[in-house]
Amino acid sequence: MKNETLARIVENANNNSVIDLTKAEIEEMVRRTEAKLGRELTGLIKIDKPFNQFYTKEALKAEYPKGKIASITMDYLKSNPSGVAIECGETITRGELYNNVLIAADALKQNGIKKGDIITICSPSTPELVYYFLAANLIGAITRPIDPISSKETTRANLEATNSKLLITVDLNYKSFKGITDGLDCKVLGLSLNDTFPKKFNVKNTGLKVLSSLSTKFIENDKDWITHKEFISQSVSKEIKREDIEEPYEEGDIYSIYSSSGTSGMPKGISSTDYSMVVSVFKQVNANYRRKKGDKIFNPMPSYSTYFWNDIFYAFISDIPVVLFPEFTVENSVKEIRESGCSIILLGPIILERINEYIEKEMKKGRKPDFSNISHIFSGGDILRLSLEKRSNKNMALCGSDSIVENGYGTSESEGPALIPNGAITAEDSYHIGSIGVPFPNSDIAIFQYNAEENSRDIDAEGYDRGLEYYEIGEICLNSTNPEIFVEYYNDPEATEEAKIAHRDGTIWYHTGDLGYMDPAGHVFCSGRKTGMIVRSGHKIWASKINSTVRANDKVEDCETIGVSDSREQEVPILFIVFKKGVSEEEKSIALNDIRISLQKEYDALHIPKYIKEMEEIPRNLLLKAKLKELKALAEAEKEKTAIAPKETRIQSLLKRFKRV
Repeated sequence: MKNETLARIVENANNNSVIDLTKAEIEEMVRRTEAKLGRELTGLIKIDKPFNQFYTKEALKAEYPKGKIASITMDYLKSNPSGVAIECGETITRGELYNNVLIAADALKQNGIKKGDIITICSPSTPELVYYFLAANLIGAITRPIDPISSKETTRANLEATNSKLLITVDLNYKSFKGITDGLDCKVLGLSLNDTFPKKFNVKNTGLKVLSSLSTKFIENDKDWITHKEFISQSVSKEIKREDIEEPYEEGDIYSIYSSSGTSGMPKGISSTDYSMVVSVFKQVNANYRRKKGDKIFNPMPSYSTYFWNDIFYAFISDIPVVLFPEFTVENSVKEIRESGCSIILLGPIILERINEYIEKEMKKGRKPDFSNISHIFSGGDILRLSLEKRSNKNMALCGSDSIVENGYGTSESEGPALIPNGAITAEDSYHIGSIGVPFPNSDIAIFQYNAEENSRDIDAEGYDRGLEYYEIGEICLNSTNPEIFVEYYNDPEATEEAKIAHRDGTIWYHTGDLGYMDPAGHVFCSGRKTGMIVRSGHKIWASKINSTVRANDKVEDCETIGVSDSREQEVPILFIVFKKGVSEEEKSIALNDIRISLQKEYDALHIPKYIKEMEEIPRNLLLKAKLKELKALAEAEKEKTAIAPKETRIQSLLKRFKRV
């Protein structure tokens, strides 16, 4: 790397790196990367692709299978039929899964579902859900998974928007969903809690079992609904040949319409092809994750997310059992993780916090929890603050685990994971504390300039297309030529054009809306969503930084910060805060004062929220992401209250404001 380029990069690091680095450390990182790649770095991420140093030549030149994701998965299941595929109160072998998918596929055809038909799925993550998802793809139908706690109105809107021919839901929804398909050419398949859900679920909820039995009786007498038993009745007892029901693969076929997280408003439908999911999964396989004999994956993610299905397909193709949790909640998370015996844990920062609290509480009692079986902890869904990462690594080591927190990053538009989680692969130096991982093998990724003051991008600006240098903060973007990138937002060309943007050089990039930077080794670091950036009196402040400081206070259970318009300061932060149970009013006042002091010390007075609202809980979706639309509505109401603008010379006013929750 040229000296003048290196000097700029060192300056960028001094200004932006979340980790303190010396010039010598950066020079060594550059030297090691150049040695592994066998070429000089230019300093430009888009050109250098430094992350390719972590992969073998075979991984970088790999070709990916072309076929239906279900067909490819079925081939892998068949190769080891006696192995365990799913645990969910009971064990389902790979051979049993294979056969159950064939039964479900034949049943779908027997009930009139054909190639191109759309099936809306509104159900928790049960084995039956997996059967029908794979079965739909096998026969060429398209799945539309939605949040299993969706209202009747939201579900009906999805049915109408997609012209769905079948709704798969649970029998307990019968009362609230009755009449949902009136006037539509759509049937409802009600999965019975008693007949199809795992035994563990049945035993624990006697009241729900009774309600399930009653719901089933109503379903049997409703012409628009059908029970699971009746649905598969013509298929369960006959011999089914896969070749008789499987539709041929056609390149470009949409296999599923996933939901975006909807954190900034209404969720959008994301049209995904078979090949996009296949490539995403096999890029991870080729990246060579660290593995050990007896691995088992803990998958508590909601069934409507791309992350859930990406993990399912990776597990089946890699011959790793996956444990499903239809009843998973934050409250029972530590108990479920301990009882599962899983070595690979998928979670988010909120659950990671619970694990640390549990460990520290047990340690104070003189007991050391045993987590020696855990080898991977994947964290995603929200920014992982550095202090929690360090704390978790320390606590897991004390409990006998050789795992580190492998912070991940992804989007629904990239089939779930967009990067290999930090330190998850065997390659030397792939881990760097504070990072969200490294790009997939040979992926085309860039970080483009973003105008923080105006909260906008200027793709026509001179030099924009070349992208940024190492340690420069900008918008993380993925080239649309990466096969794992989504096709479009379903029936929403305007939103598609806003996300997949044509640059002046003719390339089309998926702009993630997330801000970050890359170091000379290829590690990516996230600074937050651009929607989490608040421009206050011309100065940029970050909701993620405020959240990180607030959550570090031991009296705080949860929090979320958003920006609201302000006539004097353009935009100001409002903090929604949840205190832990048992915290007194005096302790709350002290905690808020401590938070103010920390924010001012770590950043500046402008990071101190202008408004504060205490909540019993933060509204979050099943991915545990905050529902920003709901918070914005609450924020507008909170603005009606008097608030004092933060000025460093008005300490007493700030203290008074922070006491008002």
